Amino acid sequence: APTLAFNYYDGVNVAGDPILLLESGEWPDEPGQINLDVSSAERGGYEVGDEVTLLLPTGELRKTFELVGTSNFNGGGTAGATLALLETSEAQDLFLGGEDAFTTVSLTAAEGVSQTELADAATTVLPDGFTAVTGQEVIDESDEQIGQFLDVIGYFLVAFAVIAIVVGAFIIFNTFSILVSQRVRESALLRALGASRRQVTRSVLIEAFLMALLGSTLGLLIGLGLARGLAAVFRSQGLDIAGDVLVLTPSTVVAAYVVGIVVTMVAAFVPARRAAKVPPVAALRDDLTVQEKALGRRRLVLGTIALLVGAALMAAGLVGAPGADPAWIGAGAVIWVITVAVMAPVLGRPVLLACRA
Repeated sequence: APTLAFNYYDGVNVAGDPILLLESGEWPDEPGQINLDVSSAERGGYEVGDEVTLLLPTGELRKTFELVGTSNFNGGGTAGATLALLETSEAQDLFLGGEDAFTTVSLTAAEGVSQTELADAATTVLPDGFTAVTGQEVIDESDEQIGQFLDVIGYFLVAFAVIAIVVGAFIIFNTFSILVSQRVRESALLRALGASRRQVTRSVLIEAFLMALLGSTLGLLIGLGLARGLAAVFRSQGLDIAGDVLVLTPSTVVAAYVVGIVVTMVAAFVPARRAAKVPPVAALRDDLTVQEKALGRRRLVLGTIALLVGAALMAAGLVGAPGADPAWIGAGAVIWVITVAVMAPVLGRPVLLACRA
């Protein structure tokens, strides 16, 4: 995170609130004084009255200042950056070679004056090299810059979430397949006692629903714990994380339960149907196994088509298709992961034969 150095001024933001809030001490009002953000002062072990040494980008390499106070941005921390506030003439000496000038000027409109009217009025008196923009334009530009950065992170998070859901679905599928195989005699006995196929299927799905309910609850609690634990680690390293976003909102809870229950029920459906197809006479046999259907050409043909579709989506993302490139590549990758997993028996058989040979 960068170090941000400004001259102190008591301006207000677009909402009319102070940009900076004094936490302790006072603002710098003469050369040789400095005001740091609270987090940087704590990390450096500084208290009001201590000497603070800055490494400067121009002129004198090192300069010592007296810490006269600490502050924070109104509404939040500095996200790990260091905020250093200096007296105006001091800042001009350090960064502008002593010239009595400013790089940025903020104007506050009088009551009844719109942002556009204020910007138009400022344009008539601006020196060369300066441009007047409205506060909303500054906000939009900042949002766009931050949004571009967050979009990249968002794509990776969505990709990891999709991979986690796909992997979880296959683990659930395999788990219920094993459970059904181990309880063949139980399923056959239920059929022999008069249970219908639908009732046997329903019993397995009810078990899956209860496990999904328990798993979703544990996932919510563990996820919240991990989020707060990571936030504490980040804060210990100076990266401020707003605590008000690390809460379980109703939409988060609903989404977690919907995804957990739907994925589990879908993954358990095929094993549940397989358990229902066990004939009642199987309860009298000693060699009880659930027979898999023979692999046909349909799986190979459909799998090959799916692989081609996935490859086409990834190629579209690489060559610059409309929209976000990571979304195209991620969609193709998900199709490949699912298809390869479904085709594993087909793809694995020739590999096993080759290894055996």
